[in-house]
Amino acid sequence: MYNILKFRKCIFLSPVTISIVLKWFVIITFRPDMNRLTELHKCPVCFGVSACNYIHEVDIILHDFYTLFAYFYGVKNVFFGSFNKSSVVLKKLAQNFELDEFDKMLCKDTNFSHICTINVKEVEEKTIKINFHKLIEEEVSSDFMNNNFNRLKLCPTIQHLNDLLKDVYYNMKDVNRKILDINIWVLTLLNPEPLLLQILPADKDWPVPKYFGACGRIIVEEYVGLPLATYYNEPWLHRAKIASSLLDAAYKFTYKNENFGFYLTDISADNIAVDLNNNAKFVDLENVIVVDKNAQHTERLTTWNQLQVNTENFSCSECLAFSYADICNHKISDHNFYAICKLCSTEGYTWSADIYSGQDTSGRRQVGIAEDVCIELANKLLNEGRNCTDNKKFMPSFVMSWPLKRGEMIVMLKWRDVHDRILSTKHAPIMTSSLDGVICYKDTEKHQVVSEINTTFT
Repeated sequence: MYNILKFRKCIFLSPVTISIVLKWFVIITFRPDMNRLTELHKCPVCFGVSACNYIHEVDIILHDFYTLFAYFYGVKNVFFGSFNKSSVVLKKLAQNFELDEFDKMLCKDTNFSHICTINVKEVEEKTIKINFHKLIEEEVSSDFMNNNFNRLKLCPTIQHLNDLLKDVYYNMKDVNRKILDINIWVLTLLNPEPLLLQILPADKDWPVPKYFGACGRIIVEEYVGLPLATYYNEPWLHRAKIASSLLDAAYKFTYKNENFGFYLTDISADNIAVDLNNNAKFVDLENVIVVDKNAQHTERLTTWNQLQVNTENFSCSECLAFSYADICNHKISDHNFYAICKLCSTEGYTWSADIYSGQDTSGRRQVGIAEDVCIELANKLLNEGRNCTDNKKFMPSFVMSWPLKRGEMIVMLKWRDVHDRILSTKHAPIMTSSLDGVICYKDTEKHQVVSEINTTFT
């Protein structure tokens, strides 16, 4: 991931001069050596060689102040460059100490001595005695809570693993299958992002960067833009467009592929970038749960066809709590929507969330379910100082004129079922039930706030 920290830009006396000096200082003194970055001599215990023909044509540059900061202080070995007039990102996919530990693990295990990266020798197909495809199956199906390397999970069955990886095998059809399985195994251990970028290709409208290929232990992908965190102070309409694209992404990861659902378990503002069209794209796909929607009946629990709903509390702004077992035991989960709403509501602006799919959790199609959803979502708000009332057209005047202290706010939520409705955070709870089942004020029990609203609307 980009791993770019939020910070305030400092104002210097001579920004142009310092910028020029700094640029040449970086280029001349600190420009990374591409041969050292790729570590091509460690293949086939690497990410692949599909980009090796042009990797040396990539010009490592600094797009802006944020990429400069990431260049010097990033811990994930991410570099920014230009190739064929396009901005690209080069990733090592792990920190240096993680790669070192991985190499040591290979050389200590006698089963992997023939591919040890310390005393590396040319690996021929006939010398590969281990079934690496079997190791891939073990990695994606093992319990990642007990495996520090495992990043990709396929559940509740691995029966269709080859179907999941079919695009990877097709893209690398000219690579020896045993060598390719070693590459895939390395990625499942260290970082499966290149696999996901091929399973969910950008040119098929998935909200991810375009993948260009790998060379040794570095990959090349599209540079999307600045991270989501840099847009927090943009105008509301700008942020609304980005939020809409985030919800669209949540829908695609959940429903777009009819055979698999993809649930991202490390969604954060640093792992999402925004392109020039205000489309959010997910630039860190290191941690993903893939649910096989076509699992056999013997692999399913009785809850399989019920929507899995994340009921974890929103109160922890820095936490993304979820149950791996719950996600894997349901064909569809609301996890992606929950995670996006959690990301967009760190200050508590989202009270509750639900996915309206035209059916209830029992699978029965209903008429008027929209009304039931509104009542269910607002249930805990009742008798808590809010009011619901019929609305005509304009916002009540008392909302505009009510005196507020610094940091205070009045929240008014308007939606429409048969009539327009309003929820307010301002008023005391004096409520009765109307004939249509919606909690509302009746004209026969007028409260001061109702008089204010009626005055506004007449």
